[in-house]
Amino acid sequence: DYQQALELLKIPNHCILNTYLFGSRVYGVSHDESDWDLIMIIKDDYQPLPDHGLIFSQESFLIHNGCEYQKWTIDTPDHILNAVLYPVSVFCQLLTENVLFMMFVTMLPNCYKWKETYTVDIAGYSIYPDCDFVYNLNYRKICHQTISECSRLFLN
Repeated sequence: DYQQALELLKIPNHCILNTYLFGSRVYGVSHDESDWDLIMIIKDDYQPLPDHGLIFSQESFLIHNGCEYQKWTIDTPDHILNAVLYPVSVFCQLLTENVLFMMFVTMLPNCYKWKETYTVDIAGYSIYPDCDFVYNLNYRKICHQTISECSRLFLN
């Protein structure tokens, strides 16, 4: 449950804008010992700090526009809960770039959206107070990413 996840991850609720469940529990292939995978959209000014009781990593990554972004991964020692944290400005940029996985989580059924302070309108706009952008679908990018993702998932 969402409250238990917050307690385990030691993240203040007011710093989290959206939380999406993903992974085996969404895809319908989980088993009794499957972990819980979360994507959390956090306020830009929140900096998660390493906690000695958690497995913590910070990663820089580049996207199509060549800008460097940060994301954090927090894992509980028993690996029952894994959360990937994206600052809201990074999340908005990834949507603008039509990153398939980010688009996917915004379209999940409501039962997989544990918290959704701000919604994304797939028709072309997103209403995030911290990000002023237009979310235009680029079908060429989406097709290319779909092919790449399917190749990665099904050929390995």
